[in-house]
Amino acid sequence: MKWGFKKSTIIGLFIVFFFGSFFMTSCKGEGSLSLTYYGLSSCSICHEKYDLIQNFVSQHPEINATYLWIPENLSYSEYTSQLNELGESSPPSPPTLVLNRSNEIIILYSLDITEANLEAWRLGYPLQQTEYTLWIAFITGLVSGVSACMLLLLSVLGASLTMVESRAKYFIISLGLIIGLICTYLIVSFLFLITINALSVITYLKYIFGAILLILGIWQILEFKSEESIVFGTSNRVKSVLRDFIEKRSGLYAFLVGIIFAFIKIPCFGGPYLQLLFFSQNNPFLGFLILFYFTGMLLPIVCILLAIRIGFQSEKINKFRLDYRPYLRLLSGCFLITLTLYLFLDIYISLELILWVIVAELLIFVLIMWIKAKRVKEAHDTNLNQ
Repeated sequence: MKWGFKKSTIIGLFIVFFFGSFFMTSCKGEGSLSLTYYGLSSCSICHEKYDLIQNFVSQHPEINATYLWIPENLSYSEYTSQLNELGESSPPSPPTLVLNRSNEIIILYSLDITEANLEAWRLGYPLQQTEYTLWIAFITGLVSGVSACMLLLLSVLGASLTMVESRAKYFIISLGLIIGLICTYLIVSFLFLITINALSVITYLKYIFGAILLILGIWQILEFKSEESIVFGTSNRVKSVLRDFIEKRSGLYAFLVGIIFAFIKIPCFGGPYLQLLFFSQNNPFLGFLILFYFTGMLLPIVCILLAIRIGFQSEKINKFRLDYRPYLRLLSGCFLITLTLYLFLDIYISLELILWVIVAELLIFVLIMWIKAKRVKEAHDTNLNQ
C-alpha cells in the first residue's frame, strides 16, 4: 500500500471539491423569481401552505407571488387546464405551487411544499422531492445492510445462532441485535443533528462535511482490494469483545453487540445515512426518511437471520463477503460519492435521475456477481471433467 500516493490524491481531491463547490455556489445568480400558488378554499392544508408561502415571500421581496383560490379566482377545470399547459397531464388536487426561476418551471404538490424547498429553489439548489428522497433513503439503507462490515457481523452471529435450538430464544437474540442497531442509529442521529445545528455558524460547514464524506468514498475505492483497511477495519480487541458477547447467546448481549458494532463501524456504512440527515435536517418528513432507511437496512439482515434459522450455513455468508468484498467496497464508495456530489455540489439535477444512477450502480454490482459466479462454476466444471 503506497500511503504517500493516497495521501496526496485525497488532499488534492479535498481541495478541488471544497473550492470548486464554493466557486460554483458564488457564481450562482438568482435570476427572475416568481411563483403561483393554487389552493382550495375548503382545504385546511391549503391554508397552512398559503401561510407558509406568504411568510417566505414577505422575507424575500424579490419574489413575485400570485395566489389563486378555487372557486373564488378560477374554477377547478381552469386550474386543471393551466397545469396541463405546463405539462402536467393529470394534476392532483391543490395545494399546488408553480415555481418559475428564469423560465425554468418546477411544480410542487402538498408534501413537497416546504420552507426548505422554497429556500433551495430561491438559491438555485436541488429540491427535496419526497417521493424520490424516500426511495433513495430505502436504497441507502439496503446498501448499508449488505455492506462487508454487516455481513461479517451476521456470519459470526450466525455461527453462534446455529447452536440455539429454541425458536423463542433465537427470535429474542435476533430482536436484541436489531434493537441495538436501531437505538444506536437514533442516538447518533440525535447527537449529529445537535452538533450540526451548533456548528451551523461555520460558513463553509456544508462543504467541509461533504469533503470528508467524499474522502471516505474515495478511500473505499482506493482500498477495495486491501485485506485490512486503515479506516474501516476493526481492531482485534473489539473483535474479541464482540465474539465474547455473541457467544453468550442472549438477547441482552446481542443488544450490546448491536450498539458496539454500530458505533464503531459508522465510518464503514454510516456515511450515506449521515448525508441524508444533513441534507434533510429541516425536512418535515425526516422521520419518514429515517424509517425508510431502517426498512432498507433491516430487510437483508432479517432475511439472512431467517435463512440461517431454516438451515442456511453462516460460512457461506462469510465466503460471499470475502469473495465479493472488493466489489462491495466499490459499490459503497461509488454510492457515497454519487450522493455526496449531488447533495453538496449546488447543481440542480433531478432526484429522479440520481435515483436511476443509484439503481444502475446496484445493477452493475449484481451483474459483476453473476459473471464471477458463472466463471467459478465453469472452472469447477472444468476441474471435474479433468
